[in-house]
Amino acid sequence: MWRPCLTLLVLSAACGRHHTLQDGTYAFSLKESLRDDCNFTGAPGVLSQGALKTTGHVVALDYGLFGIDLNGNYLADVERMTLDGSAANVNTQVNGGECLLDLVGLHLDGATTSSTSFEGIMAVRLDARRPDRCVCEVWFKYVANRQ
Repeated sequence: MWRPCLTLLVLSAACGRHHTLQDGTYAFSLKESLRDDCNFTGAPGVLSQGALKTTGHVVALDYGLFGIDLNGNYLADVERMTLDGSAANVNTQVNGGECLLDLVGLHLDGATTSSTSFEGIMAVRLDARRPDRCVCEVWFKYVANRQ
């Protein structure tokens, strides 16, 4: 009698926690610009779309900006996630000029608002050896809705 109960308990623990946010493609839109040293917020592709995939507490987002793959996890016992990703040797326009960026770092904090949307803050850091105008940061609040 106790073996079926034990089996169910083990199987439910092995499956991981179920999160309400559905996997799929999400379109990001600007809610509020917080910092934009790069004059980048309005540039095409910064607010892009991404494919979200969740496995237990682990979450991944294939984001459109420079093809960055973000990886992270849900925080313990809440519907909040944090993800990070980067791209190297990116050529783009920054502050009105061409820049070869050594590294683009992207950080995303998000909170589920429904099964098909989440919102939070995204930070993008652009690093280059020179010129100085290519080194900057962009922070903004966003809303992401499933397509």
